Amino acid sequence: MHGDVKQKTYSKGQARAEEIVGYHPTSSGHAEKILILAPHAGSIEHNTGKQAEHLHDEVAFRGVTTWIFRADPDNPDAGNEFGVPTKEITGEMPQFDLLEKYVEHRSFYHGISFHGWSEDYILIGGQYSKEWKTPIAEDLRAVLPGNINVEIATEPGYHTAMSDENILNRLTDNSLQITQPYNARERYWKDIIGVIGMHYTEDE
Repeated sequence: MHGDVKQKTYSKGQARAEEIVGYHPTSSGHAEKILILAPHAGSIEHNTGKQAEHLHDEVAFRGVTTWIFRADPDNPDAGNEFGVPTKEITGEMPQFDLLEKYVEHRSFYHGISFHGWSEDYILIGGQYSKEWKTPIAEDLRAVLPGNINVEIATEPGYHTAMSDENILNRLTDNSLQITQPYNARERYWKDIIGVIGMHYTEDE
């Protein structure tokens, strides 16, 4: 992840985690066009942090801010210690110090969040309309193997990121959440980023 990067390390006993914020401002000096989140990176939801970092570089010319919270990938217990549900994430928590300082009190036009789960398909959630999500779903289906289905969230639910309490929706009105099975994050994470980046590399 290129640009101005801030990083802090946190410990709970033997468990460690990193909080990372990266900026890549536009020529006007502002970086409030696009927000990218990976709240459960590292040992919590494998490769979601890598996805956030690579998308950050792809859309940097538009102005981007990326926030990643990454539990130590070499210590599975770190995920248990530091995994916080998206509705409960707040900059008032000590381990989210950079979120408080650099992200939480700003507004962003677009927001994209990467997550993982144990289901066998990709779910496209967030508060964006179905009309916005449908072309993304179609393009993902075109680059992924047939055994990885792509579905669009149409009703509120635990993994749909439609709640106003979700950290992504507290920071932007135009949110997209990509929740992926392990095999998609492990083998096709870069293909997924290629599709998502394509939909954010042109100005409105």
